[in-house]
Amino acid sequence: EDDFEKMDMVTAFAKKYDLIIVIKGAHTMTVYNDKICVNNTGNPGMGTGGTGDVLTGIITGLIAQKYDALHAVILGVYLHGKSGDLAAEDVGYEALISDDVVNYLGKAFQGIYNRLEE
Repeated sequence: EDDFEKMDMVTAFAKKYDLIIVIKGAHTMTVYNDKICVNNTGNPGMGTGGTGDVLTGIITGLIAQKYDALHAVILGVYLHGKSGDLAAEDVGYEALISDDVVNYLGKAFQGIYNRLEE
């Protein structure tokens, strides 16, 4: 199977069972029904253990704050990657750990608020 066949299978599965699927990778993708959102934040340093758990925590935290599930996933994936990008600027890709992603989450949120105010 090639990547296109895999994506066809994932989108069909998401649509059939009315699921939101996150495919974490170099460009994390969110799949819902037949729609695919490709995230543009994140970096190779985020392939370390625990970063997926951080992503899950961010998404569930947003859902607990009453965000719609799809919006929570899309925003959570973006914030996760942006936090990792901000952390990598300070510690480098090679030294990045999941705690760094957590520690830069506030700055990632601030970046969104600052852009909204412009």
